[in-house]
Amino acid sequence: MNAPRSPGFVVGVVRCVPFALLRRDLAQSLRNLVPVAPRILARVSARARLRVGRQLKLRDSRRQFSGRLFCRGGLFSAIVLGVVLSLLLFGPLWTQSGAQEQTDPKELEAQLAAATGRVRLDLLLELTEAYREADPAKAITFGSEALELLAATPDEDRELALLNALAGAHLAQQGRGPVPLLDYETGLRYAAQAEQLARTAGNKPALARSLVLIGRISWRTEELERALQELTEAIGLLEELGDTAGVASASNSAGIVALERGDTQQALAFYLRAFRLYEGAGDLHGVGQVLNSIGMVYQALGQHDEALDFLYRSLEIKQQLGDQQGVGRRLHNIGNTYRATGDPAQALEAHLRALEIREQVGVPRSIARTLLAIGVDYRDLGELEQATAYVQRSIGMWEEIGNKQGLAAALHYMGELHRQAGSYEAARKAFERALALNTEAGKPPSSTLRELVEVYGALGQGREMLEAFRQYDAITKESYDEENSRSIAEMQARFDADQKEKEIELLRQQQALQALELERQRGTRRALVGGFGLVLLI
Repeated sequence: MNAPRSPGFVVGVVRCVPFALLRRDLAQSLRNLVPVAPRILARVSARARLRVGRQLKLRDSRRQFSGRLFCRGGLFSAIVLGVVLSLLLFGPLWTQSGAQEQTDPKELEAQLAAATGRVRLDLLLELTEAYREADPAKAITFGSEALELLAATPDEDRELALLNALAGAHLAQQGRGPVPLLDYETGLRYAAQAEQLARTAGNKPALARSLVLIGRISWRTEELERALQELTEAIGLLEELGDTAGVASASNSAGIVALERGDTQQALAFYLRAFRLYEGAGDLHGVGQVLNSIGMVYQALGQHDEALDFLYRSLEIKQQLGDQQGVGRRLHNIGNTYRATGDPAQALEAHLRALEIREQVGVPRSIARTLLAIGVDYRDLGELEQATAYVQRSIGMWEEIGNKQGLAAALHYMGELHRQAGSYEAARKAFERALALNTEAGKPPSSTLRELVEVYGALGQGREMLEAFRQYDAITKESYDEENSRSIAEMQARFDADQKEKEIELLRQQQALQALELERQRGTRRALVGGFGLVLLI
C-alpha cells in the first residue's frame, strides 16, 4: 500500500525523529521511530477515509504544517519517507538489541521458566502489565506470584507498578471470567495501597494512575461520589505532569460518572474537554470513545436525533479502526436509543447486529446485556414467546458470570413477561428473586416492589401485598425526601451566591462613595488652601 502523500504525514514523521538525530545519534533515533511508524501510516490512512461532520469535525492534519520545521524542502521529506519504509521492512534489525517492552509475552513466559530471584520478579511484572487488558486472568496469576516475591525482597517502585497493574487487571476483567476474578474489592484494595505508597514517595505519575483506577472501580461499584472525587484529583495531577492523553482518558471517565449522577452539563463539559485533547492528538480511538459518550448525554436529555447522530459517527470510527468490541457497544447503544424513540423494530435490528458481533468477541457480560435488550425489544413488539427466550438466555449468562446486578435486572424483566402472560405464580418467583438480590446489595428497587404489590394482589396474598406496599411507600418517600433535600440545598446555594454577589456589589458602591467623598474632601482642601493663599497675597 502506498503511503499517503500529505504534508501532515511528513509532519507526523518529523515529530517522531528526536533531536538526537541532529547529534548524529542515528541508531537511537531510528530505534525510537520504529514502534510508531506503523501507527503514523494507519492514522493518516484512517484520517483520509474519515468523514466527521458539523461541529465536531476533525482537523485536517495538513493544517498543522507550518513550514517552519528545522529541515525544509523535498529532499528531507524524501529521506524521511525512505527511512520510514526501510524501518517498516527492516525494523527488527535495528531493535534486536531490543527493548523489553517490545518482547512478545510468549517469549517472556518462556524466559520465566528458568528465571529466579530479581530476574523472575521483573519478568512477572512485565507479564502482569502485558496481560492486564488482553488476558486479565493471566495477569492476576503472574501478579500474585510477583507479590509473594516482593514480600521477600521489598522494592517500592516495583511494588507500586505491580499494585497498579493488578488493580487494572481486576478492573479489566469486566465479566470475562469466573466469579472469583470479578472481585472489585480486591482491585480497589490494590489501587488504594498503591495510592498510599505513591503519596508517601511523592511519585505523582503512579499516584495519578492509582487515583484513576480507584475512580473507575468505584464507578463499577456505584460509589459515584468517590469515583468523581478521585478522577477529578487525578485530572489535576495529570495536567500538572503534562500528560494530555491521561487527562483526556480520565476526563472521559469522569464524564461517565457525572452522567450517572444525573449531572448532564458537568458530563458534557468533561466529554468536550476529552474530545478536544483526543482530536488535537489525532487519537481516533479516543475521539470515537468521546463521540459515543456525548451521544449518551443527548440520550439522557431526551434529544434522540442528536444522540443517534453522535453514536453513528462513533460507530463509523470504530468500524474503520477494526475495533469489533467498540462496534458492538455502539450498536447496542444505538438500539437503546431507537427504543427510547418508540421504535422497537429499529432497536431490535441494531441489537441483533450487536449480539452477532459481541458473540464473536466473546465477552459474556456484553452478550448478556444485549440478550436482555433483545428480549425487551420483542416484549415491546408484543412477541412474548421470543422475548421470554432471550431474557432466559440472559438470566443463564448472568448466573454463569456471577453478576448479581445484571441477574436482578433480567429477573425483573422475566417477572414482567410472566405477569403480562397471566402467569402470576411464575412472576412472583422472578420478582422475589430480583428483590432478594437487590436487597442483598442494599438497593431494593421500588419498581420491583410495585410489581409485587400487583402480583400479590392477583394471587390473593393480602398480607404480602400490604408488606410490599409498605416497603414501596417507604422507598419512594425516602427518594422524594432526598430529592427535596437536594433541591433545597441547590436553592440555598443559589441564594447564598446571589446574596454574596449583592454584598460584593454593595461593597463596590460603598467604595465608590468613599472615593467620591475623598475626592470631594481633597477638592475642598484645595479650595481652602487656594483661598488662604489669596488672602495672604492681598
